[in-house]
Amino acid sequence: MQREHFEKIDFMKSNLELSLLTEYLPLNVIDEYKKEHGKKYRERLYPLEIIVQAMLFQAISDDKSEQNAVLFLSEYYHALQQNYQNKISELTEQSKLSPKKRGRPLKKLIKIQKSKLSEVSVNTASYNEAKQRMPLELLQKIVKSIEIPGVENNLWHGHRVLIADGTNLDTYDNKELRDYFMPNGVNKNASLPIVKIEGLIDLYTGMIVDIEIDNYRSSESRMFKSLYRSIPSGSIILGDDLYSSYSHLCYCISQGCEIIAQGKHERNEKIIQVLGENDVIVEWHISKRPAWFTDADVLPKTMQVRRIIFTDPRNPKYKLCLYSTLMNPQKYKAVDIIALFTSRWDIEIGFREIKTVMKMEHLRSKSVAMIAKEILSYWIAYNIIRKIMNMAYTMDDANFFSLREKLQIEYSNYKNQLYNLDKLGRSYIRKSPGRYAKNPSEKAKET
Repeated sequence: MQREHFEKIDFMKSNLELSLLTEYLPLNVIDEYKKEHGKKYRERLYPLEIIVQAMLFQAISDDKSEQNAVLFLSEYYHALQQNYQNKISELTEQSKLSPKKRGRPLKKLIKIQKSKLSEVSVNTASYNEAKQRMPLELLQKIVKSIEIPGVENNLWHGHRVLIADGTNLDTYDNKELRDYFMPNGVNKNASLPIVKIEGLIDLYTGMIVDIEIDNYRSSESRMFKSLYRSIPSGSIILGDDLYSSYSHLCYCISQGCEIIAQGKHERNEKIIQVLGENDVIVEWHISKRPAWFTDADVLPKTMQVRRIIFTDPRNPKYKLCLYSTLMNPQKYKAVDIIALFTSRWDIEIGFREIKTVMKMEHLRSKSVAMIAKEILSYWIAYNIIRKIMNMAYTMDDANFFSLREKLQIEYSNYKNQLYNLDKLGRSYIRKSPGRYAKNPSEKAKET
């Protein structure tokens, strides 16, 4: 990794323009959608492709007001008109210089809508109506069509690695949003309405694979269960202590996937086999069927999982406990599982970027339908940014471990800046220690 690569990263962070995003925006998906739905989405002053770009502009701008978006559209149409007028002048001059031919002259310029040649109003009403017409289904098609690069090559022991976690967002305060996102049982006078999001990211690229949106009281486990629609069989899931439950490990196995999750509390478990120092196979017994399971979900009375206990290298006072369905100690060494799990914090960094850096922590939309569209616009913008960075700065022969090490070493000496840098080129001043589990029970010392 050369220093000019870091200079490109710095330039991208300070000069992110919409044109850079729209270059990777799948406009063909919009065209296909318009063809499928006939004249329902006919050509207007603000057609679908322009509204999508305006919504992305709002997502990446510090000023996220509709007024700012309309000013952007006004400038866009001004440039379009200027280009059209220049083209007319150019063709007029060419016709004067070229010899006249018999017959009707051929058309040399495609007509443009009269509405796009007139002065565009900076009133936000038309733009707001256009966003209301924007189909949620189309935004979902767009985000799904942004391909995650290197999926087949960036594997850990032959497995794709995904990270799961949840987060919350504030919304505009009105009755519709309070009724939907703050249901019975929540003190409706306590705070702003809260949207709960369960997310899934690709470890190597940092791109968001899928999200589930629901209200504040929704079960995070039930939301995560829905995300298995986007988890290929054979994938490894990294999760925090929420995902180390009997039901999560059991359901993950039933879907043909593997999981590594941090232990949350003491468990009533029996050691079945000792694989190594602090590395054992334990047996669990189920005591209660989880509410998010359905009648179709099979839940055996017992199951065996792997338990690995290790001392936190940054703080020897703490011991961490991992549970995993990766049972083969020859293929999946304990030290490799521990090293892989340390990458789980990447999803916290990703959420912080999209919430704090892109300023999505407070949603501006005033209806439930528009909240979903706003979140999707952030998702599209974030994934395009991550894809651009991955394509620009990932070496062909680098896996995510070697790339991370090289970035850290190079950046530590770059311009004497006191920054930490992760494998995707994301810098931050203070390295967060993350969450630590309490010391495990004395029973764990048996291993």
